[in-house]
Order: sequence, then C-alpha cells, then structure tokens
Amino acid sequence: MRAWVGSFIVVLSLSCVPVVAERWYTLYNQAIYDLEAGRYEAAITKLEAAVSQNAKSGTSMRVEAARTVRYFPYFLLGKAYFHLGKYDEAAKFLAQESRSNPPEKLAQAIVYYQQGISSIQEEKRRAEFSRALAASEAARKEGAFAKAAEQLEKARQTDPDEFQKRGLTKVLGSVRESERQQIAEAERQRTEADFQNLVRQASEKEKQGALGEMIDLLQKADQLILNRGEVKALRDRVKEREEKFTIAMRAASAAEREGRIAEAIANLEQAEQAHPEKYRAEKLATLADSLSRRVEIEE
Repeated sequence: MRAWVGSFIVVLSLSCVPVVAERWYTLYNQAIYDLEAGRYEAAITKLEAAVSQNAKSGTSMRVEAARTVRYFPYFLLGKAYFHLGKYDEAAKFLAQESRSNPPEKLAQAIVYYQQGISSIQEEKRRAEFSRALAASEAARKEGAFAKAAEQLEKARQTDPDEFQKRGLTKVLGSVRESERQQIAEAERQRTEADFQNLVRQASEKEKQGALGEMIDLLQKADQLILNRGEVKALRDRVKEREEKFTIAMRAASAAEREGRIAEAIANLEQAEQAHPEKYRAEKLATLADSLSRRVEIEE
C-alpha cells in the first residue's frame, strides 16, 4: 500500500509558472522528494511551511520544466505522519484533505490510508485489550485485587464493546468485591494487632502495680473491639485486687484498734501487694512505719 500511494502524484500539463525559491510551491515540491526518500520529518517541516503560505488545496503548478503537480499538502502530511507511526495526526490530515474535494484517484488513496490506519488501530486496541486482561488475571491469582480491577477497567476503556460482549462487567464486580473484602480483612488485622498490643501493655501495667494506667489501656482496647474476653479477664483481676485491698485495709484497721499491731502491719503488706498504686496514693507506708515503731517500743 505504501509504495503505491507513495508514488501518487497528480501530473497535469500546464503553461510554465515561474518558480521562486522557498515559496510554498517550492517547499511542496521538495517535500515530495523528501517523502519519496523517507525523510518524513523534513517533509512535514516543509509542508507545514507551505501551508502557512497557502492553506488551500487543489492548486496546480509547474515545479520543473516538464513536471506539473497539484497541491494537496494535507494528504502528504497525513502520509508522512502515517509512516512515522503517528496515526492520530495522520487521520486528522487525511480527513482534512478528503474535505477538499480531491480527484477520484487521490480520494481512493486517502480512503486506502484511512483503512490502513483503522486496521492498525484496531490491531493495537485488541493487543492492548488482551494485555490488560492477562495482567488482570495474573494480579488476581496473586491476590492483588486492586491491580486486577485496575487492569479490567483499562480493558473496558480500551474496547467497551468487547468488554461487554465477553461478560467482563460481572467479572469486574466480583474482583471489586474481593478487593473490598481484602481491604476489610487488612483493616481487621490492623485493629486486632492494635488491640493485642493494648492488652499486652495492660498486663505489663498490672505486673508493675499501675492499675490506673492498666484501666486506661483497657478502655482504649474496648474502643477498638468491644466485649472481648481478654479485657474482661483483666478487668476482673483489677476488681479482685481492689477487693483484696479493701479487705486487707479493714483487717488492718480492726487489728490496730484491738492492739494487734504486728497483724495490722501484715494486713498493710497484703494491701500493698493487692494495690500498690492506691497504697502509695493513700500514703499507707507512713502508717506502716508508725506501727513498726510502736512494735519496737513495746518490745
């Protein structure tokens, strides 16, 4: 096709027309030779310069002593862009030339190029469509559902009719649902990890006797996931230690009133073990020291 159309030049016998260097007809004639030699970029530059001087197709001119051509710059621009693989540009100029009412032979050449462009673009579209589907399937098998959906969307944009024909809308919906579930599962795992971290910190605070901080951490854990057994178990231990503290303090108070000072001191030690934080807050160490001195005096 390219060889046949490349040789297309409308030749007419006309009276001699003077040639002025670098005028539009000179540039046009030079562009023809550039095209025949495969110098497409050079041809485009000259054709654009010619069009800037004369934008109207169809003019006839004698370019050499025995050679007359008609001026169809948009066809030649389309041809040059075609050979450069710039098919959108080629199609634009070919369409523009087809509106200039070209002679039948040139009109056939334009149609031939347009059909070639359409065929190339269709082949390219099919290849892009197939690549997108293959990439989507590979991503889906790897569990990369977001990428799989992205490639399916690309396939749909490339060839909407073929996408619909193959029933891929349903496939895309399924992949989107898998993506949604994957995101939800990832979020659940992050929440679970944060929850377990708070529970571990709370357990450490219990070992340190910092029950107030332990309770704060358990409240944060509750905000992440409600009604978990781990939190309830730790809260039950806090409650149990608070009850032991209260019982030990009552026993210490009773023992002190009845003069059983050594027993009162032992009860205070039990209270400290049960709830060190509250023991310090209520300054019970001072009371224990006072009772110890009484025992020393009595002895």
